[in-house]
Amino acid sequence: MLPLILLAVLAMHLVMAEPTEPFYNGDETRHVMTGIFVADAITDGGLWHPKDYAERYYAQYPALGLIVWPPGFYAVEGVTMLAFGRSFETGRWLTVAYSLLACVFLYRLASLTHNRTTAAIATLTFAFTREIVFHSRNVMLEVPTLAFVLMAMLYLERYLQSQRRRDLVFVSIGCILAGLHRYDAVLLVLAFGFRLLFAGRLSLIWRREVIVAGLSVTLILAPVYALAAWQIGSVQVSAATESTDARIVQESRFEQYTYLLYTLWAQLGQVACAAAVVGLLLSFQKMRRARSAPYWALMLATLLFFAPLAEQESRHAIFWIPAWCVWAADAVLATGRWRYPLAIILVGGTMFWSLKQPVPWVRGYSKAADLIVKNTDGPGIVLFDGHFSGTIVYELRTQDADRRLWLVRADKIFYGSKSDPAHGYVEYAKDDAAILARLDELDPDFIIVEDPRARSDPRLAQRLRKLLQSRPDLYRLVKTIPVASNNLEWLEATRLLVYQPTKTRPPGARTLRIPMLWQGTRIDAVIPPK
Repeated sequence: MLPLILLAVLAMHLVMAEPTEPFYNGDETRHVMTGIFVADAITDGGLWHPKDYAERYYAQYPALGLIVWPPGFYAVEGVTMLAFGRSFETGRWLTVAYSLLACVFLYRLASLTHNRTTAAIATLTFAFTREIVFHSRNVMLEVPTLAFVLMAMLYLERYLQSQRRRDLVFVSIGCILAGLHRYDAVLLVLAFGFRLLFAGRLSLIWRREVIVAGLSVTLILAPVYALAAWQIGSVQVSAATESTDARIVQESRFEQYTYLLYTLWAQLGQVACAAAVVGLLLSFQKMRRARSAPYWALMLATLLFFAPLAEQESRHAIFWIPAWCVWAADAVLATGRWRYPLAIILVGGTMFWSLKQPVPWVRGYSKAADLIVKNTDGPGIVLFDGHFSGTIVYELRTQDADRRLWLVRADKIFYGSKSDPAHGYVEYAKDDAAILARLDELDPDFIIVEDPRARSDPRLAQRLRKLLQSRPDLYRLVKTIPVASNNLEWLEATRLLVYQPTKTRPPGARTLRIPMLWQGTRIDAVIPPK
């Protein structure tokens, strides 16, 4: 049964595959580029001097997720890219592989708590929900983390039934792997607490083997989490309490705490959501309480962990989707002779809801990178100003096999912010004269600007565009490239303007000085002469 389920899920992803450049949420480009960074570090020997290598690499390709996210996914992705190529598609299909792994653990967990029929229906429903489909198609960390959260929950359930140390070891491995993929895997502490409470087994936490397992997980994850707290802890706290993106903050406390419940309809679709609510109510029945306890624990842990956070996005609640899918399957199987027709409606309706959602894509940055790669000899600097800096970084890195080009972000040298222009915005150039002075010092070979700038348009970005347009004696427009997109209204009118200096300067080394707002430091790098 399970192999057929996995084949069905894989077939769906093959059908829904849509050519695109990496762009989603800004984070996706960082996840892809950090995987490429790991692959390059392995081949270049950068692992022997990681700090120096990482700083030099970031100076050339400023779109990495180091420390901002744990290293687990990037280690797997980097090795995968060594085998299958340094590309966005490698990262995408790796994420699909993680979703298949999540299906395996959910199927085994539901088989353990219920039966194989319930497990099959729940797993198919889970795999076809909009949230899982969407985040399996993009290179994001939610689905990989969820896979190991389910692994930990599965082996905890086995340990509660068998008391075998082997199962406890796998609980620990699941916790470690989840924690190495996203920091919010710490919600497992809440999930485990609720599960032991519901089972009336809280005394287990005082067992020597459980204490040893907990200490082992803590000791392995502590260095990673301590480094993150030291480098960007204040920003992470700010994101949790204030948010670094004003667009995803709810207006009232009531809306904040009910947002995740409100998004359930969109996450599951109408059919699965209705069945899941019925299944939730049925789970209160005495005959269903024990087998529903793991899912209650997962649901409550997700709700209590994420609801208080300032940043509210449906992807944060991805960890409770398995619970709702099991309840949906349990509900349709409780209908007697109608159970199989209703199961088909459940799975089919969920798939239909996901398939009818527009697949967002972005194209155009690849053409800009191709133009620059073909018209640059030797080391070169490309200055970019726009929302999708990670996209152009990726395109330049993958098209420039010799790694001759350096991408410099305008939001690093003219102005800066912590994730979003509304959070910690600073300006390093106050007027046109200061901008021209920095441009003269940088001496870029090409300048690319989004016009208009996607998503947000800081004052300095507007001033830079106007300056370039008003000084054709210094910078001539060589190409206008439209940005094509699907279901992204804020990109409809955006185009890429490619400028080139009208005057060339004698060859010589150039120095980059990049302020790092999050860390309060600076990275300096010397670019070789042309």
